[in-house]
Amino acid sequence: MRPRGWAAVAVLVLAGILRFTGLSWGLRHTPVRDEQDFVENVGQMLAHRNLDHRFYEYPGLFFELLCPVLAAAPSSPPYISVWDGLPRVTQYGASGYLAARGLVAAFGVFSVALLMLLGSRLVGPNGGLLAGALLAASPVEVFVSHEIRPDVVLETFVLLALLAYQRLGERDRNDILAGAATGAAAAVKFTGVLLLPSWFLARALAPGRRLRGAVLAGLAALIVWVAMTPYAVLAAQRFAAGALFQVNWHYRDKGISPAVARNAFFYARTIAWSLGPVGVVLGLVGLAAARREARTWAPVVAYPLAVVAVLSTASVHWHRLVLSALGLVALVAGRGFEVLARRAPRASWAVAAVAVLAPFVTSVDYLRSVALPGTRDLALDWIEAHVPPGARVLNTVHELGLDRSRFEVIEQTGKKPLDRRLAREVDLVVWHRWSDAPLTGLESVWRGEPRSGGGGFGQKPESASSSLDYPIVLYRVPADVGNRYRRVAVTPATASASSNGADADKATDGRLDTLWATESSREDEWFQLVWPAPERVARVELRLGNLPNRYGLNPQLAVTTDGERWTPVPSASARPPVPEQIGRDTGKASQVLVLEPTLTRGIRVSQEGGAAPRPWGFAEIEVSAIDEGMSGASGK
Repeated sequence: MRPRGWAAVAVLVLAGILRFTGLSWGLRHTPVRDEQDFVENVGQMLAHRNLDHRFYEYPGLFFELLCPVLAAAPSSPPYISVWDGLPRVTQYGASGYLAARGLVAAFGVFSVALLMLLGSRLVGPNGGLLAGALLAASPVEVFVSHEIRPDVVLETFVLLALLAYQRLGERDRNDILAGAATGAAAAVKFTGVLLLPSWFLARALAPGRRLRGAVLAGLAALIVWVAMTPYAVLAAQRFAAGALFQVNWHYRDKGISPAVARNAFFYARTIAWSLGPVGVVLGLVGLAAARREARTWAPVVAYPLAVVAVLSTASVHWHRLVLSALGLVALVAGRGFEVLARRAPRASWAVAAVAVLAPFVTSVDYLRSVALPGTRDLALDWIEAHVPPGARVLNTVHELGLDRSRFEVIEQTGKKPLDRRLAREVDLVVWHRWSDAPLTGLESVWRGEPRSGGGGFGQKPESASSSLDYPIVLYRVPADVGNRYRRVAVTPATASASSNGADADKATDGRLDTLWATESSREDEWFQLVWPAPERVARVELRLGNLPNRYGLNPQLAVTTDGERWTPVPSASARPPVPEQIGRDTGKASQVLVLEPTLTRGIRVSQEGGAAPRPWGFAEIEVSAIDEGMSGASGK
């Protein structure tokens, strides 16, 4: 093999090392929801043996590529995550998510190989080699290759499309191939459709029957796209709703952003960050040279310009959204390198090495941050070593991965007054230190600081791994800090309900083997207690007794001053969702709601079931009023 061939192999090895090192970051913890959206829906495809990817905010090809990978992945214990206040058990554990990340990383390496191939045809082997090296070391590429997202795969199909466009000419099959490649890119992610300007220019500048070629390419693109996303036709209404939701999410339902120029500058900085300072200079030189070679370079430059132009009109901006264009931008830098190499052959290779060094250092810094334990890992180590089983933990750290079979994990509400109430109900508070402690009197038992990773050109690393590594403090809640309550006296005479009113007294008879329950799953079902004198109520517990599965979804509270007019009040769940409560099958299951101390003569409980309301009920209701001067037992 010639030296240039060995250099190409070295670039691919570099790309593989940077993409596969630290690939298992964070899999000790629950994966972020974005990754779950892809993996868990692929699990549904495999379970139902069809191509319905269900997550219609994206086309279907990325899901289909994941199918064989996840089907072959070894089994491992699933995760438990909480969505919309309810527990969700994942279909796949760490091994499945690692396999899915491995597929994305493999596509990242494949993109480097394709870029060197495309570069050898457009700018020569040396320029193609440098373009591949810049892409291999790009921090944006490396960051996103460590996550389960379609952006890296889209870039691969963009490069395949550009390779196909180079073959356009007299033969019909080349038009069909170009159309198929374009349709496949659009089947990975909707932004793949931004290849159309590049295809149009390539077809217009190539010889042959242009109208016939355009028709053949369009038919091929449509057939491939529908074949890869069949449920765009089979579930057209739901698919259209998902696509519209995605568009509205990016535009925040406000139309075109008024800050288009500023947004374009954001993406320009992202490209500069990806190439590094010397790579940017080479890119500008290459762009000047490309102006004199418009027939060759117009299709290449058109895609990055289209991507930046369209993304700049949106209100949501992420570095990764421009990733699919980075290979072509690196190719322009490769053209600049060829200009330099002709004028200063020896010095050009030193410049190339320096050009690759800046993005390489940033990527290595990122890999160091994911290869070593982060603050979430260290906090989890401390909790597992020092917190006894059965302890209640208020968690404000996203997807920490606490063992929910060992601890009762309560999630924050994001509302400070309610979170302060919750902090008084638990044994330990896991607090991210972007804000002050939830309340005074807590004992700090552990603190963790994150390591920095990535940067350059004023950018901060945008990746799930870096965004989940932040300062964490663990607080022990002393006994004298916990909420102190006294029970509000209730009798069967104080109880009434929207249905099964004759059984309402069973919820106040002191027995766990009797039950009040609704007759239906309607959201207007309620249970209420009204007592003679006002009480400063701060806690309501619904004990479920022998029927823990009769819990209500997202219970809500309302209060009254006269026993007739009811006013909803904010409340927070002070216990985990029933399905994951420790001891739920031994009569200890309950739903606990805390609220800001409220002077009221009654409490009404109802269910906010969302899209899936259900019949619900409980064995006993216990209402507690706050008593700050009392020295008795706390709510814990």
